[in-house]
Amino acid sequence: MKPARSPVARAVVGAFADAPVSDRFHVWYRWASCPFEAIEAAVPRTGRVLELGCGHGLCSLHLARTSPHRQVLGVDIDAHKIPMARAAAERLAATAPVRPLDVTFEHRPAADGPPDGPFDAIVIVDVIYLMDTATKEAIVGACADRLAPGGTLIVKEMGDRPAWKLALTGAQERLATGMLGITEGGSPDIEPVDRLAPVLEARGLVTEVAPLGAGYLYPHTMLVGRAPH
Repeated sequence: MKPARSPVARAVVGAFADAPVSDRFHVWYRWASCPFEAIEAAVPRTGRVLELGCGHGLCSLHLARTSPHRQVLGVDIDAHKIPMARAAAERLAATAPVRPLDVTFEHRPAADGPPDGPFDAIVIVDVIYLMDTATKEAIVGACADRLAPGGTLIVKEMGDRPAWKLALTGAQERLATGMLGITEGGSPDIEPVDRLAPVLEARGLVTEVAPLGAGYLYPHTMLVGRAPH
């Protein structure tokens, strides 16, 4: 667990001060339990950025706040979360050194697929575990096809080591999608994210896998694919 400590992280989490208590807690816990700063470091500092499955918008807001040269679009299937993301963006923009904050949020049904590109970066954070293998491959492939030349695709999911962290992840996600209804989507189908590397490589992307789980309860792993120029 790594609570928000940097000024930017505190500003992003604090932007949800007007959200319902349950959502504020979710945002706080989500930041503390996910390596958003490591993800941000892998995203190009300039250009059009898409976050597919943005939820409350934490990652999108952080990407926009850390670099004024990014034009960030966050989309999600959950129509309940998008208004909170937009409200947080307005609150965050009021404290940003560079205004306006270049971030937009849209509700997008799953059947619509990813928005048309090209994008300089596409980020998917803890989303595709709710899909079966064929759907995961189709979504990741569609995102790769929407990259601009030299673009970057980042898929942050879970690895399979250590086993106790993976078991904890599965239990939590079954609770979130089932009993609590925090997350929309199907039943969790957690597979090591590196299994998607061949999908990207078949489209000409160069891939690398980075473990990000140190200091966290979960086996966070990031798959990065870079398109040729």
